[in-house]
Amino acid sequence: MRCITRAFVALLIVTLSAIMLIPLAIVHGSNVVYLNEYTIPTSGVPFYGAATAVDHSGNIWFYDTFDTPGYYDLWRYVPSTGVYSSSFTHSYALAGGIGFDSSGNVWFSGYDDNTLNEFVPSTGKFSSWTIPTSNSNPHGLKFDSAGNIWLVEESGNKVPRFVVSTSSFTEWTIPTPSSSPWGIGIDSTGNIWFTERDGNKIGEFVAATMSFNEYPIPTASSSPRGLGLDSSGNVWFAEESGDKIGKFVPSTGKFTEYPLPTKFFLSCLNGLTVDSTGVVWFAE
Repeated sequence: MRCITRAFVALLIVTLSAIMLIPLAIVHGSNVVYLNEYTIPTSGVPFYGAATAVDHSGNIWFYDTFDTPGYYDLWRYVPSTGVYSSSFTHSYALAGGIGFDSSGNVWFSGYDDNTLNEFVPSTGKFSSWTIPTSNSNPHGLKFDSAGNIWLVEESGNKVPRFVVSTSSFTEWTIPTPSSSPWGIGIDSTGNIWFTERDGNKIGEFVAATMSFNEYPIPTASSSPRGLGLDSSGNVWFAEESGDKIGKFVPSTGKFTEYPLPTKFFLSCLNGLTVDSTGVVWFAE
């Protein structure tokens, strides 16, 4: 009920934003944060935060749904000009994550159609590869230092790697059955970190040894979702049901959890990221 109520409020805001721009000032202590909303030139509803990303030029890419029956739209918004590009309509399933390679090409996981996809903006060309495990519901998308792509399979319960140069997949099964991995991040040593929504753990895949480590979260049934790493290698994550922001320090194995001021039906933690200054940002 908590998330349903939150979704209704979000839908109401989206409906209002289709009519007008809504400037909003939020006072938090002595700080005033201004939020600006920008009208999307479509009747579709943006897919949730996992399918929103900023490219190397500062342009914002996101998915929307239901604008054209049977189709999903990949959008680009250029903040410097205020221009939306909507020529990227295609019939792929919803994106479970978006990322960008060193050439600026857009990669996204097809959550519903079990694919990994590439879009080349300069040519308008789409390419698609089917993930080996059927109905895996791929989520998230991160590039490692070698340019390989890492995902998590929410229903497949695996961590897959896609080597772009050979167009080949390798999958590793997560030790906890039906853990429902969701958020993903890569640390400076190349280790893969992920949340286990139903397993209630933080998972680590050590790429050098191809082995897993799992760390139970102190709050029971916290439903961890979004995940990000700071410059010190600490793992931050959002607890959807726990109403907390969690921090895990790999060097000590210690968890710290920070309860949100907003409780119960007003909060529905989902996406999370850590910026270059170490500030943790999340959506609730």
